[in-house]
Amino acid sequence: MNFKLLAILLVFSKTALCQVQDIDLKYFGLTYKAESFIVDGAYDDALNTYEEALRLRKPFADDVYNAAVCAIFLKKD
Repeated sequence: MNFKLLAILLVFSKTALCQVQDIDLKYFGLTYKAESFIVDGAYDDALNTYEEALRLRKPFADDVYNAAVCAIFLKKD
């Protein structure tokens, strides 16, 4: 009985862990892409990409800051 319960818990925890890793990979890929847009001066594309990334998980402060800077640059244009 205990072995079956342990096996079920391991399967569900592995599945949940893989989903978290997929979200993190997508998040970091999008933030990298947004930073590349910033370097190229494409602030509109960068902000759109950051907005997509920030919906995936709890964002890092640097990413929120970069998105805000993009929005400020776009307001000046």
